[in-house]
Order: sequence, then C-alpha cells, then structure tokens
Amino acid sequence: MNAQAELLTDPAEQTIETECQALVVALDNSIVKITDDSSYQAVCQRLKNASANIKVIESYLKPLKEQRYAAWKRLTTLEAKLTGPLQDIKTRDSRLVGAYQLEQQRKAQEEQRKAQLAAEEAAAAARVAQAEQLATEGRVAEGLALLDGPEAIPEAVYIAPTTPKVQGVSAPRLTYAVEVYSLTELVKAVADGRAPLGVLEANQSALNKMASALKTGFAMPGCKLTTTASSSTRT
Repeated sequence: MNAQAELLTDPAEQTIETECQALVVALDNSIVKITDDSSYQAVCQRLKNASANIKVIESYLKPLKEQRYAAWKRLTTLEAKLTGPLQDIKTRDSRLVGAYQLEQQRKAQEEQRKAQLAAEEAAAAARVAQAEQLATEGRVAEGLALLDGPEAIPEAVYIAPTTPKVQGVSAPRLTYAVEVYSLTELVKAVADGRAPLGVLEANQSALNKMASALKTGFAMPGCKLTTTASSSTRT
C-alpha cells in the first residue's frame, strides 16, 4: 500500500491509508519459489494471510466507498440534468454552424474555380490575339511559335468564404468514422492481404468462455490453449 501513498494527496485519504495499514498483518515476501515442504507451508500461510488482509481492507473501505459513490452519483445525476439540455443545444448548433461553414467554403471554392477558369480562358484568348497581331504585321513565324509554345499560367485566384468571423467559434472540423456493414467481407479482405490485420481484434472473452467449456477439447486455428493452476483460500 505504500506504493499508493504518492497518489493520495488528500489528507483524509492519507489517514484512511494509515488506518488500513494498521489493520493488516505484515507479510514476509522473501520466498519467491517453493522448493520443499517447509517453504510450501510458509507460502500457504502467506497466501492465507494475504487473503485475510484483503478482506479486512475491503470491509473497512466498503462503507466509505459506498458513501462517496452515493455522493458522486448524486452529483453526476445533477450534472447530467443541468447540462443535458445545454449539451443537446451545443451538439445541434455545432453541427448547424459546421454545415453552414462547409457550404460557404464550397461556394467560395466554386467561385474560385470559375474565376480561375475565366482567367485561363482570358490568357488563352490574349495569346491568340497576340499571335494574330504578329501575323498581320508579317511576323507569321513568331505568331506560330507563340501558339506552339507553353501556355502562360495565370496567377492563382483565391476567393475567401464570406462567413462572418465569430470570436470563440472555430473553423469547421471534419470527423471521420467507419461503419462495418459486413464483418465477413472485412475478414476476407484481411485474409487476402487487402486490409491490415490490425483492423480485427480477437474476442478474448468469447475464446476464454469456449476454453472453460471445452477444456482440453478446445481447438481453434491460430489459438493455443493455456492453463494456469491456482489455489483458493478459506478464512
């Protein structure tokens, strides 16, 4: 429990930790391997003492945890009641604002595209007119060379969105999410190498339940059955 002391900055919690430490039996943790009957009996006793200490600490902290949980639950319920309607407004209006911002950006980009196209067409027309002027001056070769040469790229046109700036409201931020509509197709894609293995996750809980039910009869491709021996205590 000393390892938790640094985490307990509340004096009341430090007092609780001190009181818990006074309730438990100190354990000799020097034996890390059972080598004979003597060390076996010593570890068994240490196991029983550890279990007893856990029960003492849990029983001491249980009413305190229940009191704090009840208070936390009341505050959480009050918080949800007070902020819920406001959160609904925030979520709705955030999406309304974001959608309007994106629409204004789209309109500005469309106007920008049209303006850029018009500038390019004007530059092309000016080049043709210049070539025709050279031809009328008897400089046909120069005019043809002008037409065959690289086109002059007009200066890029930028049109800013007209959305009013409101202090404290950010620019639109897109949030991307994925909906798996066919797990079978996704699994096939991983098997075929068209999707990374990391997009799948083994259901460890389901596998453990199958292992508990089938025991040594469990068999699953890509899985290995493991067993762990442990002993329970009675105090």
